[in-house]
Amino acid sequence: QLGNNEAFRVSFKQLGSKVPDQLVALGQAVQLRSLPLDGTIQFRIYVCPAGGGISRRPEEPRICGERRIPVHRLVLRYQASLYHTWVLLESPGLEDSVASVSLGMGSDSGEIFDQAVINGPRQLFQPKACISIIRAADLPGSGKVVWAEDAPKEHRIAHWASLLLSQQQHAVMSAALFLQNGSQGQSQGQGQGQGNGDKQKSQELQEMARAHAEELNELKARLSRAAQAVDDQETEELR
Repeated sequence: QLGNNEAFRVSFKQLGSKVPDQLVALGQAVQLRSLPLDGTIQFRIYVCPAGGGISRRPEEPRICGERRIPVHRLVLRYQASLYHTWVLLESPGLEDSVASVSLGMGSDSGEIFDQAVINGPRQLFQPKACISIIRAADLPGSGKVVWAEDAPKEHRIAHWASLLLSQQQHAVMSAALFLQNGSQGQSQGQGQGQGNGDKQKSQELQEMARAHAEELNELKARLSRAAQAVDDQETEELR
């Protein structure tokens, strides 16, 4: 919760880099250069004095949460593109603690990130952030990560999966908020009957989420097959 004269700031950097966190305002783009495939992106949300902390490190920032994004997972599973995607935050250093406890038990940073994306729209009262990540070459001329209706066809195809994931998340979040508001508004005498209705709605929500996930996976497979077909055709024409 923000106090008087406080504002949120965000930092993105490669995990392990000696460069100190550079804090920017929400909505401002941050460019990371030369990320290795086996690297990890770390982003953090801070609370700083309003009007301060932009592009420099404040003396005493307050960290609200952080999330680590394995670059290999971002590339292979999300096609190096996240579009207005909700991600759960965790306490700083928590993933290191979990990794040390789970050492030798098959703990996977990619799976941890996947769960943060899956639960982003579902855990309504947990700290979360809505982020977008794309290749620098794909950033629109406006500098804003907003897909325009008149975008080139190849651009729409390349980023369709990330747009669909965002739509899926917001549909799930809207349904979860609807259920939460309905649950808070029920009277004491109608608690049991309404509770049964909420359980049914919750099951419907889960079915909808599974259907969206299957649709997203099918779309990714179709895009992969289409890209392979284009590559094969270009190879054949060069022969």
